[in-house]
Amino acid sequence: MSGPLILIVAGEASGDLHGSRLAIELKRLKPDCRLKGIGGPRMEAAGVQLLYSLKDFAFMGFSEVLRHLPFIRRVFKRLNRLFLQEKPDLLILIDYPGFNLRLAKIAKRRNIAVLYYISPQVWAWNSRRAHAIARRVDRLAVILPFEVDFYRRRTGLQANFVGHPLLEVVRPKLSRSRFCQKWGLDSEKPVIGLLPGSRIQEIDRLLPVMLQAGRLLRRRMPDLQLALGTVSTVERSFYQDLMREHGENVVLISDQTYDLMSHAQLLLVASGTATLESAILGTSMIILYRISFISWLIALLLVRVSCIGLVNLVAGEKIVPELVQYQVTAKRVAREAYHLLSNDQRRRKMAGKMAKIRRQLGETGASRRTAELALNLIAQGR
Repeated sequence: MSGPLILIVAGEASGDLHGSRLAIELKRLKPDCRLKGIGGPRMEAAGVQLLYSLKDFAFMGFSEVLRHLPFIRRVFKRLNRLFLQEKPDLLILIDYPGFNLRLAKIAKRRNIAVLYYISPQVWAWNSRRAHAIARRVDRLAVILPFEVDFYRRRTGLQANFVGHPLLEVVRPKLSRSRFCQKWGLDSEKPVIGLLPGSRIQEIDRLLPVMLQAGRLLRRRMPDLQLALGTVSTVERSFYQDLMREHGENVVLISDQTYDLMSHAQLLLVASGTATLESAILGTSMIILYRISFISWLIALLLVRVSCIGLVNLVAGEKIVPELVQYQVTAKRVAREAYHLLSNDQRRRKMAGKMAKIRRQLGETGASRRTAELALNLIAQGR
């Protein structure tokens, strides 16, 4: 008898990272398991047969999703056929709630067990959706400690706190001097890291502002160096075209984002997982968030929290400055960045609060604990 078939679905770069580590642990615990899914190069390298690539899902925001509805419908039809024909033993969903919650509903109709890893942040944008999750999901593997109580009180759904998977991977590989030498940076001069996100629309909205802010900052701090962290799911030429258009001298850093995060004096970061990664490394940052106008209007109706950045949400206070939507201008970003770069005491205070966040995230081993949960679900089902 062949091993269990497990479908893993991740819709963005961070999900690809966590999905790959989960796949590795599943293979260690159950070498004959078969893995298929949606993800990126890391999941594929870990042994997941990809049905779709992350590049197919490189869109964000409500209005952008509307334009891609025909593609999304085709994906759901194909996955529904897979549920019927191959009957996976388990569907593991990783974050990406807009897509994954709908897929969970289809899976439950086909009697496919569902494990949600890195559950939707419904406590931030719509707590009523917790009941929908409880109807569609068999088990939650949550990565923030307060989420266990949130789901228990509202739905009775069992949620297991597995720790945060970032703790397994977020660490620099090189010293600052070796990192700077490798990328042609001067280790004696300050570096600002630019992290404009993982989706093309996100990068297109944020990177030009970051580059313009860098130009303004260099007028006051001529020694300042700009380094841009790229993602593998976006073509290098896309970044280069934007840099040529805005005429800024920037070093492109590929496959060493954590080194960049660790060794920069300051980071300009798109709201998302990268803010928590930066906090784990203790680097000062400014969070930027800008989406289309229609998406922003809809978000205003849905979002229920006072902060946008994940690092601030976990902290329960705004320890890191956020610039949101119309606030994301070159002048505003440059002014905020200069205040941080020229105030060592403010940066040390921020680093101290980020150290507390690191302790809140639990112990390493989230991928292993989630793999054990997955295989236990399969064993119960069989």
